[in-house]
Amino acid sequence: MNLGAIVGDMLQQGIGAQTKNRLNTAASAGGGLEDAMASLFGAMGGAGAGGAGAGGAGVGGQASGLAELVQGFFKGQQAGGMSGAQIGGLGAAVGALLGGGTGAARGAAGGGAMAILGALAYNALKTYAAQEGAPAPAPETAAREATSPEAERLVLRAMIAAAKADGHVDAREMDRIVGRLSEAGEAERRFVMAEMAAPIDVAALAAEATSPQLAAEVYAASLLAVDIDTDAERDHLRALAAALRLPRAAQVRLHEATGAPMV
Repeated sequence: MNLGAIVGDMLQQGIGAQTKNRLNTAASAGGGLEDAMASLFGAMGGAGAGGAGAGGAGVGGQASGLAELVQGFFKGQQAGGMSGAQIGGLGAAVGALLGGGTGAARGAAGGGAMAILGALAYNALKTYAAQEGAPAPAPETAAREATSPEAERLVLRAMIAAAKADGHVDAREMDRIVGRLSEAGEAERRFVMAEMAAPIDVAALAAEATSPQLAAEVYAASLLAVDIDTDAERDHLRALAAALRLPRAAQVRLHEATGAPMV
């Protein structure tokens, strides 16, 4: 299933009123976020000096479907006919994502979306490691996890759950989630509609986030999906952070990077 493209669609359309603002805030943050994106370029897209890592640790020849989407963003034509690797940087990834597109461009945007979420998560975990004096996460490992089938499924589930956190999905949110499912395959449509109908289960969602990178990515996706203007949404994010066992420093960094209010 190509769920990464649906994630890209939801971020392009702005599932929450603040989604695009938060993406743009991340794009303008610079500093550590730009470094995180640069660190993941090679591992995620096979570009730059980082490569795929020694011993085939990168996503290279055995790329998953989502990894191929990420590679499509970095290798395929984006703004001005240049590849994502050529234009580089988090701002470029956000710009390409918010530029919209269908077909092949839509798939590349899905790769850009997962690259952005991967960089946000990786940077947050690096911030936590620096504060604790612990080893920084390895970019090759982070790239593999960010482009795994688990990542695309979990991120999409997290965004849908967050949209439902205030007890209802209004017409705008519904359109952002299902409005372009006609372009998806039957399996993808069934998956999304099942998630829309299912009750929110934060514990089950967190249980499938089997690494710090996945946990941080799930939380980052949730921040982009909600406006955080109701108690129910704030309670959902608090419960999610606790269930994910997301370190407080990493949680704070994700809020800072996206401009989302703390909970």
